[in-house]
Amino acid sequence: PKTEVYVSDIAGWCKIKMGDIKSNPLWNGASLYFQGERIKELVIPEGVERISEMAFTGCASIESVTLPKSLSVIGDLAFYNCKKLKRVNIPRGVAVLPAGVFRGCDALEEVIFEEPRGWRAKGSLFSAPFSNPQKAAAALKKGEKIFLAYN
Repeated sequence: PKTEVYVSDIAGWCKIKMGDIKSNPLWNGASLYFQGERIKELVIPEGVERISEMAFTGCASIESVTLPKSLSVIGDLAFYNCKKLKRVNIPRGVAVLPAGVFRGCDALEEVIFEEPRGWRAKGSLFSAPFSNPQKAAAALKKGEKIFLAYN
């Protein structure tokens, strides 16, 4: 049977420092529950500026992620191996998408960048246009580290 992880504070969960992947109770395909409900659409609350490394690694229930405008840092492997994750938005304040942040997210179909026409990649081989959510998703789920800048 798969594990069920219940949290009472999504913002607080984003701050937890996992020692390694196996120290995260979600790592082996657990479902995440908030206020008694299984989370399919994860909404990180406004005010969160950082998502810790491996915060949601392996979560089986997440299908979409909405990140707040306040976010500036997404930790390494934060959404690694979230097999059902299909859609995520990247707010303007995020400057780096770490290596592997969406690796193993085999269902990922759309990565939506806030104000996509102003984005450009630096220091990587990433070439998918940010204005095309499907091409961005295809490139990001390969696990490449992406440096972003906003024009």
